Amino acid sequence: MPIFRIYNHFGEELKRFASEDFSSSISVGRSSSCDVSLKAIADTTISREHFVLEKQGLTWKISNNSHFGLYKDAEKFEEGSVSDGDVIRFGQYFLCVGALCGPSPYDITWDIPTNNPLRRAVLWPGANSIGSSADNYVTVRTDDVSRFHGLIRVEGDKVSYKNMFKSNRSAVNDKAVGETPVEIKVGDEITMADTKIHLTKGVRIAKGVEASTGKKGQHAQSPLSDPAVQAILHPKMSITWPMILSVLAFGAVFAIVAYMLLSLL
Repeated sequence: MPIFRIYNHFGEELKRFASEDFSSSISVGRSSSCDVSLKAIADTTISREHFVLEKQGLTWKISNNSHFGLYKDAEKFEEGSVSDGDVIRFGQYFLCVGALCGPSPYDITWDIPTNNPLRRAVLWPGANSIGSSADNYVTVRTDDVSRFHGLIRVEGDKVSYKNMFKSNRSAVNDKAVGETPVEIKVGDEITMADTKIHLTKGVRIAKGVEASTGKKGQHAQSPLSDPAVQAILHPKMSITWPMILSVLAFGAVFAIVAYMLLSLL
């Protein structure tokens, strides 16, 4: 029974859900009517119902319902089975299958200003397309970078780079690269046309995320909503007889002092 996690292209986990909390079909999209609604977090690259997960025997199948499509290993597809470790891109978001599946330890960074204010993007296990088009896993939008310029593959601790097409111009540490993959390491400089990017170690910060349960659109409770935690954060006041007597005594003293002050006027 797989766990599914949804991330943005910065590697931030936005949502998670377990297949066991649903029936044999799970719809995912921007619409509030979806089993897993991304209305609160999704942008316009997510369709109202982007894809559907369906249980078939012991496996799960994913089917595309959007013109934006689904991508696996940088290749577009319409439907197929999913298993632990799979990373599926949909729009500018990523579906990771399995409790241990998520962003790789690596990021791509660049210095030149682009439409990405952080100038950083996560690399995912498997193939990552990179170029100026928003259809890439990593988008570096400059005047000289091709729409689909290169392909970065992450397999465990090994990372490689190659040109997507023969006509593209790339280099690793000033050494020309073609369509044959070249191994790259943290700190290496990749030049796509005249734009320089770098392979770096990413910083991964875990944070609490909303979890869909599939129970009529309700969501799993946050740890802060646990009654025991709430009792500590917001203790309930219980009224006792000693408290009542203390209030009455204070009121009596206040009345006597007020009477004495008025008698002096």
